[in-house]
Amino acid sequence: MIFQMFSSCANGLAYSNDMQISKNEGFYDIKFSINCFKAPDILTQANASFTIGYNISINDEGYPEDVALLTFNESIKSLIRGAFDSEEVISCIKKWRFVGLNSKSTYTVLLRWEHMKGWVTMMIYSEKMNLCINLLPEKN
Repeated sequence: MIFQMFSSCANGLAYSNDMQISKNEGFYDIKFSINCFKAPDILTQANASFTIGYNISINDEGYPEDVALLTFNESIKSLIRGAFDSEEVISCIKKWRFVGLNSKSTYTVLLRWEHMKGWVTMMIYSEKMNLCINLLPEKN
C-alpha cells in the first residue's frame, strides 16, 4: 500500500488513500508506504494485535533521517526485533516524506496491527500535533 495525504489541519483523520482537507492552518503533504512491513509468521498466525513505533527526526526536505524502533509490549519484543528494525524497513521509512512538519522536532510514528485485518492505523505525534490515519484495506 502506498499512501499520500494532503491536509491543511494539524489534527485529522484520513479514511482513504488520497485525501484533501482545507482549513486556514498549516499545509501537510505526507507520503508513505507500508509494503516493507512484514509481520512475523508467528504473529500473523496467532491471535495477535500489537502496536509498533518509531522515533524519527526529519530533514529540511521532509525525509526521515534518524529512525529508532520503539517497542511497547515486552511479550512480543523479541518477536518483532529483526523484523521491524531491519535495514529494509529502515530504508523504507527513510523514503517517507512529511512535508510541512517541523524539521527541528522529533516525531513518534505508531503503526497498529490487528489480527485478521493487518495494519489498521498510523499515528503521528509530536508536542504540537496528533494525527491518526486509518489505513483501509486494498480493494480487490
